[in-house]
Amino acid sequence: MSDLGALEKMRQHLEEALEKASPEDLGPIMGQLGRVNLELGDQQEALISLMAAHILLVASGQAQAPTVEGWLYNLRQDMGEERFMDAFHKALPQAGFLLVRYLGRREAEAAMEEFARIKGGK
Repeated sequence: MSDLGALEKMRQHLEEALEKASPEDLGPIMGQLGRVNLELGDQQEALISLMAAHILLVASGQAQAPTVEGWLYNLRQDMGEERFMDAFHKALPQAGFLLVRYLGRREAEAAMEEFARIKGGK
């Protein structure tokens, strides 16, 4: 029970940190929030945070992008392909909303376009 309490406190701390974070820190903080949500068993919230983090980290070329990509891969394996894709389609607009909330519309759109450019080139 104390582990659960510690994870809840960590989630709250990370959510508060997002409010004060610089654009460069948003991706890593969202990634950690996704990881905590995974540990709490909240797969949908984890997916939203991890997707937003992944977009930011890839778009800005930050080193944590492969780590977050690995967490998304593991979540996909845990959920199974069909459940993951269903959750993914529900989470994508919410991840976009998170980006707009913390970056503003113009910067969020730029990050999503850069992410698409980078990932589309693979």
